[in-house]
Amino acid sequence: MGIVFDSAWKTSVPFPFDQKTLLYWGVAALVVHICHRLVEQTSSVSDPLGRRVSVSHAAMCIGCLVWALDVVGFFMYPESVMDGFRLSPALSALVMMTVAARLALPALCVSTQVIKVGLAGFGLSFGMVLGHVILTNGVALRLTKINLFALLAAIILALALSVGLALKHRVARLRAFVVEYRPFSWQVKILAGLGIVLLHWVLVNTFSGPFSSVAHAHGASSLTLLVSIMVFGMAVAADQLYNLHSEQSRQKFWSMALSRIRKTPSGSADPLANHQLSLISDRLPTLLTPACMQVFFQPIIKAGREGWHQEALLRIKDDCFGPIDPEVFFLACELKGVTAQVDRMIIGIALDHVCDWRRQGHMQTFISVNLAPETLLASDFPDWLAHNLQRRSLPANLLKLEMTEHGIIASGSKMLAALTALRTIGVGVVMDDFGVGYSSLGVLSALPIVGIKCDRLFVKDVHLNPRRQVLLKHIATLAHELGIMVTAEGVETSEELDMVLASDIHSIQGYYYSAAIAAAEIPAWHLAYLARRDSQGERRPTYQPIPSV
Repeated sequence: MGIVFDSAWKTSVPFPFDQKTLLYWGVAALVVHICHRLVEQTSSVSDPLGRRVSVSHAAMCIGCLVWALDVVGFFMYPESVMDGFRLSPALSALVMMTVAARLALPALCVSTQVIKVGLAGFGLSFGMVLGHVILTNGVALRLTKINLFALLAAIILALALSVGLALKHRVARLRAFVVEYRPFSWQVKILAGLGIVLLHWVLVNTFSGPFSSVAHAHGASSLTLLVSIMVFGMAVAADQLYNLHSEQSRQKFWSMALSRIRKTPSGSADPLANHQLSLISDRLPTLLTPACMQVFFQPIIKAGREGWHQEALLRIKDDCFGPIDPEVFFLACELKGVTAQVDRMIIGIALDHVCDWRRQGHMQTFISVNLAPETLLASDFPDWLAHNLQRRSLPANLLKLEMTEHGIIASGSKMLAALTALRTIGVGVVMDDFGVGYSSLGVLSALPIVGIKCDRLFVKDVHLNPRRQVLLKHIATLAHELGIMVTAEGVETSEELDMVLASDIHSIQGYYYSAAIAAAEIPAWHLAYLARRDSQGERRPTYQPIPSV
């Protein structure tokens, strides 16, 4: 018997207005909620391996849930329910729905382009509808009639659901970067659940055929099948919801661990930060260009020393997202494994700016650049650095490399060898954020570093805190006795400056003097500072230290 195409709109199965439909509506809304949470969590995973695993798990769960929802939907129509589904079509439908989810999820979770997200939604809806057709063969003996009008309505409804939800998720992801992340409201999920109920009914009327002779056998076996499928779906959902909580905790600790490479972590990661990190990670190929990466410089004032001293600080500006937090950018680089590449780009850009200043006649210029441990530990890094200095005809002593105390100490003997190799070519390393990580006093004498930078923790409101004054004094004394420089960073007020100077620390960095400024403005800033210094003289402490306690 061939397939008959019917273009007239007529329903062979009436819409069921009963309690079973209301129950199915509620289950459909719950499935939408769980699927959205899975896509949401997968979108917030930034590292490639973690995302690959998350996509695989989410696709399997979404495929199983949609399949179970589709199967349960047949029980709303007594004339279509048989005493059991045939195994082969049922499993084939499950595979089809899972594969469709697996192919569509990467674009749904990663891409921010409307076309790609829309195509992913289209592919997902196509796979789900095709899976329903296969599943219908497990109910009907064979398909003999296709209602073209109902088929068109089903396609439109399926596309509206999948593409609409996909685009809404895209908008929510983009909002996370500039405003806040807003997941789907329950009103949206309930409306989507109603759309699924209508879609299932339209699909039942689209594909019809002679149903099994046992189609009306509503015995214990049919009830057992229904309960088994619902229990299966709920078990899958409960397992994935538990896994979501575990994955969020894992991602939080992973991000905190990586953040220690450049700075002390702030303490917690929130969903908004995770989505922002994910967006930046996906956009890294575009961001790693000279048009987006700009190096600013924050002056470091060193009393009694001639020349310009400044720290190179990266600023990221994207046409889509605007200014990007450098710390989040570096964390994304760590997750993508491109940290060493980015650090070398920053060094190259900073050295090019030094060359520009020297061509303008400003020869006494010294800069510091922050690095991650893996950059410095690369076996070819000293040779690469020496080559880039020689190629630009720059002396090695103009460059200092900064690294957090955690990054230096946690790397062990390999870091000691790397620091020694850099000293051999004339480049010194400064320990940044000194005093906020490991208790590193015992290893200072063994490290071939040229300086330390006291974290703002020691400087903030130091004029009101006698204990901090004592700490600053002892740090300065220890550094001088070891023959290394000490810099106080984060100085923001005149009171803080006076206390730092009273502690015999004469290398100052902070907003009191200047925030980070563009490279082109550095010469004018330093000339203005020198003129002001010559007219007013060096700052001297006006506060007397509070007696030690």
